[in-house]
Amino acid sequence: MAEVEVSDAIRRMLATRCCSKRTRGATFSHDQPTDWKPNSLRDPRDPTQYFTEDSAWEFISQLLVDGCGVETVVLEKPPGKTGYVIKVAGCPPVSHIYIKLQLGAENVIGRSFHESYVRNA
Repeated sequence: MAEVEVSDAIRRMLATRCCSKRTRGATFSHDQPTDWKPNSLRDPRDPTQYFTEDSAWEFISQLLVDGCGVETVVLEKPPGKTGYVIKVAGCPPVSHIYIKLQLGAENVIGRSFHESYVRNA
């Protein structure tokens, strides 16, 4: 992953698109595979609740607005496109949540939302 600072414009675009069902999605396809499992994770803002689709997108938007760290990756599918990765503390026993987004022409594509599989993520 690159330690490239994501511009405020990209951050705002991602956050804004996360807020509307018309400009967000996480549909699996062969060309853009996803690992999108928010319903399997507890929401760190309220550990008694699991994420819903809507609360996961709201959570991501708020992280971006609050200035969370965002790393860039070069995606394999589609080749050469940029992915935006956020790693955030989860609720035990999940230590970290791994989130990966991709910007489309008019939308944001949720590529990953799951427990981080890497120790010390």
